[in-house]
Amino acid sequence: MVSLYGILNLGARGVSAAQSGINTTGQNIANANTEGYSRQRVDQQAVSPLVLPNGAFGQGVDVISVERIRDSFLEGQIRGAASDSSYNEELNNIFVQLDQILNDPLQSISDSLDGASTGGLNNLLSRFFQSMHDLSLSPEAPELRSAAIESAVSLSETFNLVGDQLRGMKSDLNERASTMVDEVNRMTSEIASLNRRIAVSEVGAAVNANDLRDQRDRLLSQLSELIPITTVEQSNGAIDVNLAGERIVDGVNNTQLVKITTDTPDQLPIMQIRIGKDGLDVKDEMIRKGELGAVLDARDRIVPSLRTQVDTLARGVIYEVNKIHSEASGLTGQTSLESHFAIPAGSTAANSTQTLDQVFNNPRLKSTDPLSSYPYPVQDGAFTIRVTDEDNQTRDLYDVNVKTTDTLYDIVERINRTDGIVQTARSAYTFDPVYVRRATATVGISSAETNTGLGALNAAAGTPISETPGAYSMEIHIHNAAGAEVDSNSATPDVEPFTINFDDTMTLNQLANQIQNNSGGLIRALVVPSAADPAISVLQIETIDKNASFSIQNDTSGLMQAFDFPTTDPSIPLIGGNATEASGKFFGRSDQSFLGNGIPAFSPAFPGPPPSVISEGSFDLVVLDNNNVPTITTITVQAGALETMDDVAAAIQAADPNLNVQISANNELQITSSNNRSFFFQNDRTGLVKALGLKDLNGFGDIGGQPFSDGSFEIVVGDANGKVTHIVEVPVKADPSTVGGVLTLQGVVDAINAATGAANVPITASIEADPKNKNRSQLVVSASNGFEFTFRSDDSSILSALGFTDGPLLDATGDNPIQGAEFPVTLGDDIGALVRAHVENNSQIVIETSNKERITFTGDTSNFLAAAGINSLFHGTDSRSMRVNQDIIDNNDLLAASGDGTPGNNEAAYKLANLESESVLDGNTLGEYYRSTISKMGIESSRAKQFYETHSSVLRELKNFQEQNSGVSLDEESINIIRFQQAFQASARVISTVDDLLNTIINQIGR
Repeated sequence: MVSLYGILNLGARGVSAAQSGINTTGQNIANANTEGYSRQRVDQQAVSPLVLPNGAFGQGVDVISVERIRDSFLEGQIRGAASDSSYNEELNNIFVQLDQILNDPLQSISDSLDGASTGGLNNLLSRFFQSMHDLSLSPEAPELRSAAIESAVSLSETFNLVGDQLRGMKSDLNERASTMVDEVNRMTSEIASLNRRIAVSEVGAAVNANDLRDQRDRLLSQLSELIPITTVEQSNGAIDVNLAGERIVDGVNNTQLVKITTDTPDQLPIMQIRIGKDGLDVKDEMIRKGELGAVLDARDRIVPSLRTQVDTLARGVIYEVNKIHSEASGLTGQTSLESHFAIPAGSTAANSTQTLDQVFNNPRLKSTDPLSSYPYPVQDGAFTIRVTDEDNQTRDLYDVNVKTTDTLYDIVERINRTDGIVQTARSAYTFDPVYVRRATATVGISSAETNTGLGALNAAAGTPISETPGAYSMEIHIHNAAGAEVDSNSATPDVEPFTINFDDTMTLNQLANQIQNNSGGLIRALVVPSAADPAISVLQIETIDKNASFSIQNDTSGLMQAFDFPTTDPSIPLIGGNATEASGKFFGRSDQSFLGNGIPAFSPAFPGPPPSVISEGSFDLVVLDNNNVPTITTITVQAGALETMDDVAAAIQAADPNLNVQISANNELQITSSNNRSFFFQNDRTGLVKALGLKDLNGFGDIGGQPFSDGSFEIVVGDANGKVTHIVEVPVKADPSTVGGVLTLQGVVDAINAATGAANVPITASIEADPKNKNRSQLVVSASNGFEFTFRSDDSSILSALGFTDGPLLDATGDNPIQGAEFPVTLGDDIGALVRAHVENNSQIVIETSNKERITFTGDTSNFLAAAGINSLFHGTDSRSMRVNQDIIDNNDLLAASGDGTPGNNEAAYKLANLESESVLDGNTLGEYYRSTISKMGIESSRAKQFYETHSSVLRELKNFQEQNSGVSLDEESINIIRFQQAFQASARVISTVDDLLNTIINQIGR
């Protein structure tokens, strides 16, 4: 049976349990207002009864544990809702900031901005177009011009402000994200530390680290507001925390979020997040909940998207306005205009291969490059340079063709050629440089000069080698016996020529040795006596393999020119209308007379119905040998002597043994030459050559398929002020049947240099490598000492054949012709306006004119002027770089309102005003595009606000549930304290009663 001591122990247990309840209740009451505190309760359990034969007797109560009242499932829901709510709350705050930056209300109605600010872009755009409308009504009114410029300045400065603030906001968001990552790392470190303490504290099965768990839950709640997390509790009480599928707290260890900072192309440091030191890539797009997610979303998507759209709008305004303004005229022009766009390095060089299409339409940019790096597009077309006097009266109009296949160098050169007056002219015709087996200089040295340095030689006087002494080089291109280029350096992918380096201190013999020693054993170079004068020594170069050939190109010294060394082949004839074989058709018998009404008849191409009548008379047969020396034979047609086709064949055969003349079975007169002979006919007074269809064999000169003839052209030379100082006539010989009539490219050079030299004119001609293709050559005419020149009066057509003046070749290249001196006829006349272009500091194109002329533009169908920023109202390529042309701010007369420059013309101002209603940007007007941007942003802002309110409501409900479950109720705790007090008193009464019983027993036994 139960002893009194057992009953005493039962009472003691009751007192202890009641005391635990009172203590826990007191803890709850004390922390009723503590954030994150979870209500605790004492978990009591009856002690196992004492089982006796007469029954089971209870032994009291045990306190099993003190537990928190916490619903882990509800806690997870609250964390998820907290992440959603924090995300949308932060987004809503960010949209409020954007609203303030734009100074226009973010709303979802795109067709109106009723609450638009006077300082917002929407209103400023309208003001700008209104100012242009006002200007169109009175285009010369100074107050309206000033108002229009002021509205443009206000618009550009507002774009600048918005662009800068959006960039700054992205930077601020990046800093905030960085701070949040630090906070996340701090929290995960504390959570891992609490995991360790909880695991240690809860080693005993009945011990719960309630307060530590509350601290951890509070950290988890705060962490969930920053990032979306999920948790898993381990058996030892520690909690694992996961982010985007990656574990950032693993028991007692935490993995830091690593910040990687890189600079964006616009020099803005941007932080990316990685997990752990080994850099497991964190998918930033997966962290799109919580406050950090909102900041990242705004930094990486919302703000950049808005910035791009604002930049696109700014670009649209700049480009569309400039397309109108750049081709229009103000009340005056400028003596010098400069482009305002970023020229890619090297694109303006003479040897650049970067076309306008590559520079403007398809620039070499990375996908991450900002919109400001993209230039404006151009297209095939043309623009007109309008040159005016001081009174803005049109003096000249010059057209400049533009092709997207051109280079910037082409455009600069073309502008230089617009007025037909140049300092340097390159032929549009290009040709292969000479490849010969042996070449010998014409100019040499005397025996007294054999030890003289090259720079001091008489032969070099006046050439670049004497003007700029130093180190030089030349290239020797060698073709092997098969005609293939020999590669001097097999280690490189390109076929490279042999480079000969030398300087002005070398003698001619030393140069010869240098050439021979640096040509891979393929070239022999010697100084030999001249065939014309043995007292003179000349440089001779030849290939060792008699079937190989070579060409000297890109001589930087000018020495080869000074020695009159053939850098191009002087023996290549510019002859057209000659052939090595030909055939003429006739009908009938070859032994019958073709005179009178006889037969045979001839080609239907011969005028008149067959039988055609051939007259008595003569024609000349000209045969050229391999040195182009002509042999002329006159063949006379005469009745009774030479009147049949057999007679004609025999006469041609007898003229030159190198000709083979046959009459075929189908009545063709066939002529074939041998031994590198060619032939043609001239001076036909019979009609026979034409009747046979051989009229094209006329012997006239030919360049690139265009014939030229005997004649001359003039070079009109002007000084730096455009005054004519010289007029030089250059004769042209095109008939190879006359002495000296075999004209070559070198002959053209010699003819120009002979004429200008005789007149003491500072103009020289030469043959140089094409800057775009070093394997091709061009004929170049250059003026020195500030002089310029133009051509005129070319009755030979050789200038158009070479591509200097109008002709098929020049039209194909799109270049402007050299033909600007039609009116000046005497010395002292004004040669022209002298429009000039050059690239300054390899960065900008500058267009200038001489004297007091002014430049404006009209009719740009290529958009080149707007793309290059020439004569533009706005400069820049995005919102931050947009600005008004400072020249126009300084002088409002430069504001272009006139379409053609005539007084009172308002065409440009009218177009600018109407631009407001033109669909020029993604199928929208500029205003519609902006309002659409605001509308889209307004929709997202409204969505964020609505979602924030919804998720906040859900979060409040969940927290209410949590509070009902885990929160402390003072009323309830007051009841509990009374209940535990009564239990304590009752248990104490049990102990007191047992104590009395024990005293009674002890006292009784003691008696």
